[in-house]
Amino acid sequence: MKVTSAMIDPQLRSLGMLMRVFFRPSLRFFKLINKLSQRLSGANIQGYDCSEIFIPSRDLERDIRVRKYKPWGSKEKNLPVVLYLHGGGYAINVPESDHKMIQRILDSTPCVVIAPDYRRSLEHPFPSGIEDCYDTAEWINSEFLENQNQCFIIAGTSAGGGLAVALTLWLRKSTKIRVTMVIPIYPMLDHRMQTKSMINNNAPVWSVAHNKLAWSLYLKGIKDIPILASPALNSDWVGFPPTITYVGELDPFRDETINFCLALEDAGVSVTYRVFTGAYHAFDILVENAEISISAKSFLAESIEREVKKLC
Repeated sequence: MKVTSAMIDPQLRSLGMLMRVFFRPSLRFFKLINKLSQRLSGANIQGYDCSEIFIPSRDLERDIRVRKYKPWGSKEKNLPVVLYLHGGGYAINVPESDHKMIQRILDSTPCVVIAPDYRRSLEHPFPSGIEDCYDTAEWINSEFLENQNQCFIIAGTSAGGGLAVALTLWLRKSTKIRVTMVIPIYPMLDHRMQTKSMINNNAPVWSVAHNKLAWSLYLKGIKDIPILASPALNSDWVGFPPTITYVGELDPFRDETINFCLALEDAGVSVTYRVFTGAYHAFDILVENAEISISAKSFLAESIEREVKKLC
């Protein structure tokens, strides 16, 4: 899908053209972005109680850095818990890179957000990242969920959305941890890259070229791709939790997001989703004051508020 300037929402167009020039699909650029993102570590979200903790991992020689966000003065045991997984093609960024989306979730409903600084594929290919996410889920269970009927939500954007779906599939085998809801925003789900919206996609921010590089890093050394690496390979969605998502019309992930939602519907799963016309990847974060971005923000907030009231 070739994306021309005329196809892009007018309020997204200028920044989109700049991003097409500067956000290069190269290993060198990925490394630079990842290095710059480290400077965000420790940043806080104004108006919320933010802290940093280190939790155990399956690797006894290392702990996982985790950010925790909650309303000031709140009692954690009474709030829904959101495990939030940041985006970045599985390769780059830190939890603090996604503060805008984390704040949207916090603004939508009172909750505790737990965001792990999972290992990224520039240095640690699959399954390192999702193992850190699973270990974080187990820690959340021991700290918040055991012997309680507390709401547990898994959310993320882009690759974080892919991790949210994959982790939920992994946790289906667990008798201890029940996932109440999943919020994978424009998720990165399918390493095969054969959908119409992906082929030849040259959209700003994230194109097929970015995607090829990201998957090559994440799946390095793997011959038989497992479902937990590429969740679109899954064929059984029965029992998957209620899901909220959206994606831009010009996003390479458009069709794999739609296919995911249709598969959920076929399996009898409650799914709420929208496709935003003229929008590229991460449009709502990069141009947050555009009318279409405000619409996406409202859609997410209203959907979360409605589903939390229903499920939690």
